[in-house]
Amino acid sequence: MALDEARGFTYVVEYAAAGRLLRINLANGAQDVLATGLDRAMGLLMTANGHFAYVSEQTAAAANDRVAHIDTSTGTRDVLASAGPMAVRSAP
Repeated sequence: MALDEARGFTYVVEYAAAGRLLRINLANGAQDVLATGLDRAMGLLMTANGHFAYVSEQTAAAANDRVAHIDTSTGTRDVLASAGPMAVRSAP
């Protein structure tokens, strides 16, 4: 969970085979889906402006565990690091 008290939101990831990244309005509980298709998301770090999320995914096959960079306005996911054959690279 990542809390943004200044803007009145909290961000959470669902630990599920088809998990989501959600933004929850603290005032009324309304939920916005920012990204879908996350594979057992565990960790979450948001940029200060809330435009990007870094999410760690613990996939069913440990060899595919990864860290993804997500654009919260489009839901576009870019894998930054993977336990598989992909090399670690810097964020876009």
